[in-house]
Amino acid sequence: MTQTITGAINAPLVQYSNEFIKGYERGDSALRSTVTTKTQKQGSSHVFLVTDSGGAQAQTRGLDANLIGRSMNQNQVTLTMTEWHDLPKKTGFNIFESQYQGREDMYTTAYEVINRKVEDQIMSALDSATTGPTATPTTDAIKLLTDGLTIMAQNNVPTDDGEVYAAVSHAFLQACLESDVFSNADYVSMRKWDDGVRSSKMMYKWNGINIFNNTGVPGHATASETCFLYHKSSIGHAIDNETFKTAIGYNEENDYSFIRCSAFSGAKLLQNAGVQKLKFVGNTASAVTV
Repeated sequence: MTQTITGAINAPLVQYSNEFIKGYERGDSALRSTVTTKTQKQGSSHVFLVTDSGGAQAQTRGLDANLIGRSMNQNQVTLTMTEWHDLPKKTGFNIFESQYQGREDMYTTAYEVINRKVEDQIMSALDSATTGPTATPTTDAIKLLTDGLTIMAQNNVPTDDGEVYAAVSHAFLQACLESDVFSNADYVSMRKWDDGVRSSKMMYKWNGINIFNNTGVPGHATASETCFLYHKSSIGHAIDNETFKTAIGYNEENDYSFIRCSAFSGAKLLQNAGVQKLKFVGNTASAVTV
């Protein structure tokens, strides 16, 4: 007599990892370290002072034998601080039932959420500039860089002091890499962060420009990207601390754990002449003019 098996022949075992794999999203970059950053302990705003001679010319002594005095050209730029927070929570049951029971994932994502907001403020300040080589997006990344650098130099912006940066998309950088004139670029480690922590990011140094990727540029991966070429002193950024404030806690009454990441920050354009908006066609993988 043949036996009929009504259940499954095998009882598969499913194993779940107790570690988490970080999902893809925009995290930190070198953007904060490429602008003029000031920290403050208290206050709702921060005032930067931009000063120069106003284009004054040297004068000879007057007919009365006295030297001719002049005033300084001083401009105060005020940026308003705003507060930003991210507060992921997990109840005790959420943690109990979860595949991963740690809290590191909450901390990691909260830090990145706040960092993106701070970087978006800096991007908005860069985007408020009104200067650039062309208003029509182009695929010639190298010409955008060289034309932008020339315009900056013509406006007396220092272009040889190592403080000129380019925040660009990956499509923009690819266009540079496919150009023969970019072949002498150096791929180097980025400088230290303002808080002394060394970044693991990399950048290209070419023609006096420090070039790095940032997926937060306006219009990223579209036919009308706005990348930026700028001098460090053109953008002012203020934050209440060099690193974000983070609180880790547990609420006994309601049985949940939380991570709170916070920052009080602001950013503003200080000198319009120090920023060049590079309009680029970024939705084609092989956009390049050699």
